[in-house]
Amino acid sequence: MSDPQFPSGEWVGFYTYANGSRKYLMDLVLEFKGGRMTGEGADEIGLFVISGTYSEQNGECAWMRANHVKTVATTEAVLSNKGKKNL
Repeated sequence: MSDPQFPSGEWVGFYTYANGSRKYLMDLVLEFKGGRMTGEGADEIGLFVISGTYSEQNGECAWMRANHVKTVATTEAVLSNKGKKNL
């Protein structure tokens, strides 16, 4: 069972680069359990997998993202229920 503040399932989100204001959209399927998060997603670059951690105390996440084109990026984020898809 996932944590109530971090419900597992489908999410939508975006990321930006440090020097720009453009938002790059991504679709995610995330699983949250015991402070660990895993999942997969897709954006305009392609498919990727996610592995990381989250904190219920401060609402923050940190994860590694590995694209299927062998690019790895480290991400820190604050998740909001605005990104959770309600099915």
